[in-house]
Amino acid sequence: MDLRRILFLILTGGVISLAALVLFLGRTDPYFLGAIGWLIFSLALLVATASLFTSLGLWLRLWRLNKQADNLFRTAEESEALKTSIRQGILLTLFLAVILVLQIFRLLAWWNFIIAVFVFAFTELYLNIENLRTYRNKLKK
Repeated sequence: MDLRRILFLILTGGVISLAALVLFLGRTDPYFLGAIGWLIFSLALLVATASLFTSLGLWLRLWRLNKQADNLFRTAEESEALKTSIRQGILLTLFLAVILVLQIFRLLAWWNFIIAVFVFAFTELYLNIENLRTYRNKLKK
């Protein structure tokens, strides 16, 4: 699949989930919301934030690489930026989901937040190290 299509699908999914989230917030009463309603709300929120974080991360990486729009996704740097942006967008969304679940159950404290930050930071660090090892092994061959 072309990388432009992947980016288009990410943005389209984000816009659709954001529209669903806005409609859901405008038309429902949170006091009479059942489990299915909370599930729909959570899924729409998580898809919208994953799309936002991924798009923002990709835009910042491409801005840093100083690429023009006409030769976008033609080199390995841009496809690697897309992979990293998707991974970090999903990790940030999972972090947000963990924090929101802890807050819903009234278990969120400052030390829980710090533990979650360290867990997700070390996960990202581990994934970066594995990515670097894979890249070095490809260069050796």
